[in-house]
Amino acid sequence: MSHPVRSVVFVANLIYAAVLLVLGLSPNLLTFATGVSDHAAHALAYAVQAGLLFALFLPSAGRGMAALLAAAVAVLYGGFVETLQLLQPERTFEYIDLGANLVGAGMAASIAFFLTRPREARAGL
Repeated sequence: MSHPVRSVVFVANLIYAAVLLVLGLSPNLLTFATGVSDHAAHALAYAVQAGLLFALFLPSAGRGMAALLAAAVAVLYGGFVETLQLLQPERTFEYIDLGANLVGAGMAASIAFFLTRPREARAGL
């Protein structure tokens, strides 16, 4: 990955993490506005984050480690945001949200891992 592209991926990760933080500390506006369940929104949000992190880690870590790191960092970040919700009177810490984050991040990292296989390996399926 070229340096300018890597920089864009890095900035995209920072912006997305900031958006997740703001949404995580705000009242449930996104769920209300979209009609998507809270748990589905968590899974989707952290799936996107894991995908962005995978793209960031892939050039230097390889497919397997990038997938593992992407899922782990996304889940840890989700835990950090959930923990910060303890400081917000209108928000609560929920273990089920962490589970949804784990499912979304794990699925996205797994899909990214398999989609980035060399063509020869994919042709054998």
